[in-house]
Formats: sequence, C-alpha cells, structure tokens
Amino acid sequence: MIKLKELVDNNVFSPLCPTEEVGLIFESPVRIKSWVDNNLHSIGKNLAFTKIIKEKYKAVDTFDGYEIYKNALGKVNYDYFIVGDYIKAMFVYAEHNDGKIFIEEKVWQDGLNIGLCRKIVFDYYLKKYDAIISDQSHSDLGESYWKHLVKDAKTKGYKTSVLNTKTNTKVEINVEDMDQYWSENEKTHFIYRFVIEKT
Repeated sequence: MIKLKELVDNNVFSPLCPTEEVGLIFESPVRIKSWVDNNLHSIGKNLAFTKIIKEKYKAVDTFDGYEIYKNALGKVNYDYFIVGDYIKAMFVYAEHNDGKIFIEEKVWQDGLNIGLCRKIVFDYYLKKYDAIISDQSHSDLGESYWKHLVKDAKTKGYKTSVLNTKTNTKVEINVEDMDQYWSENEKTHFIYRFVIEKT
C-alpha cells in the first residue's frame, strides 16, 4: 500500500508534483511508462517518484554506491539506480535467450551524471548478460549515446555489430559505419539495432 498521506505530511511533494498525479501513475503500466518518460528530469517529481519506488519495491542489488530497485511490468523490466532520495539512472529492457541477452527499450540518466549509463552498461550489465541490443527508436540522444557505447566497446575488446531485424543478420561495425544505419527514413527507421557482445 502506498502511504501517500505520510509522504504529503513529510512535504515530499512540491506544488509542481501534485499527490494525485504521482499516486495515479501506479494504476497501470502505461501510466508509469508515459509518466517516467516525461518527468524524471524534474527534481520534485523525481523525488516523489523515488519515495514511492522505495516504498513499493525493495532494492535488488547495488552498484558503485547506487541502490538498484527493479519493477517488472510483464516482460519489461525497469531498473532504477538510486542514490539517497533521487533516481540517477533508469534502464527499461527485456531479456531474451533465457536471460542471456539484454534488449534495451529506454535509457535515462540525470543530466549531471554524464557517462553514468555507459559505466553501468559495461561494469554492471555486461557482467550479467552476453549481449546488449539497442532499442529501435533512433533519437538524437540515442545516437550520441550509442556512438559512445560502440567506441568504448571497441576499446574494451567487445564485438560491435548492427542487426538487421528484417533479415536477422548481423554485420560487424565501427563508429564510422553507424551513420548509414542511423536513419530517420520511415522505411528503415525501425529495421536496425546495434549490438555489443562479449567475444
């Protein structure tokens, strides 16, 4: 049971983060997904959401000073990396191949923690999974993030490739090769995914 009254009495919610809004997001996975996408950058809303996550779920692991809270909605996992009262990074993903492959759906990090998600990928997730596969939505931020990931992966000795989801074929790539697959063209936008895997 979410103790919203207790949170309000402790002045957790700011005027920018009404009680009703945060309470309602836990009614359905769709609401959680859309709310998280748009609100974690707000300090007040991040604080309120983190308080509810910590009340509703338990920490499942730790990494480099972060507590990791997991929320599973069907086959989709939400991992929240929390320090104190704030979520600093979030990974939304599915597992494939008996839990050996991590298929990214969304990644978020606090703007003051540059490089945090890349550190988590290499030092946490690639210790648990054999491969990380990008989402299929090629946003501008995602492009920058994945170019950094592929560059770092090459340096660290991982295999990097692009997966054609229509033909289920992979081609090994370097950062310089990525632009041809990172397209805003509607016909190719959802075809290619980038892959980092252990050698």
